[in-house]
Amino acid sequence: MKTVKNKMTTIPLKDSQTGKILNTLDYAYLVIMCINFNSKGISISEMRDYIKIIDVCKSKKLKFEDAEFEILKKKVKEMRWTFTHKDLIKFNDDIENLKD
Repeated sequence: MKTVKNKMTTIPLKDSQTGKILNTLDYAYLVIMCINFNSKGISISEMRDYIKIIDVCKSKKLKFEDAEFEILKKKVKEMRWTFTHKDLIKFNDDIENLKD
């Protein structure tokens, strides 16, 4: 079992129409972004695995089984971000270097 602290970032979540900042992103939101990123499509088997990870994120208590965490770690590493922010580097490093 791996627990990721659900840290708040300073990355703003903006309303796409007004540009108004609605909130800032937390690690659970970033995990979901990574899980949903895919440039090649996904199989039903992968979808099942990804849904388990997304369900953990919805609880805001980021406690992953070891196999789920390995999938998450791989997806974070593969993620291609569309913006630059220092908190994305911190998020990546926190996932990559998580200890038991």
